[in-house]
Amino acid sequence: ATASPQPPTRSPKTSSRFNKPLVTNPSKPHRDTPKHRPTFADSFNPLDFKGDTVPIITFCNLKGGTGKTTSAIYLAAALARKNQPVIVLNGDPQGSATEWAQQAEDAGTPLPFEVMPANARSITQIKTTHTEWIIIDCPPVESGIIDAAIQAADHVIVPTRPSTIEVNRMWVNH
Repeated sequence: ATASPQPPTRSPKTSSRFNKPLVTNPSKPHRDTPKHRPTFADSFNPLDFKGDTVPIITFCNLKGGTGKTTSAIYLAAALARKNQPVIVLNGDPQGSATEWAQQAEDAGTPLPFEVMPANARSITQIKTTHTEWIIIDCPPVESGIIDAAIQAADHVIVPTRPSTIEVNRMWVNH
């Protein structure tokens, strides 16, 4: 008896970012379909940056507790791990990023990048460089610092929880 012919094998689609098979939901359009609208997340991977100047990235949200500082520190750590020079500007008067850096140093495991306090004036004076990533951690509510950080940024990331009211909060005042 002969075996029935097998259909030709096709390699599964993979994500170009992570080279892992994509899991698709047939009821939702895949990013390769015409119905998918490209978003910032589809095109931006800071670890793959190959431009002439290194971008300034701002993390902001008018609401507190959304993960701005954590996201800024984690992105800086990921860049440092890839041997990219990076500095975090702590625009939040509460100083959480600076405190994080001090606690890490006190524990004998200093962060592999510098964290510096910043205000609206110092943020407006920063320039993009050819060598150093600049990540700005913004405070909630303090619109002067947020405005300066947005103006200085090449990319703005707004961490939010996945609820409509929190996403809408960012657009109420800006």
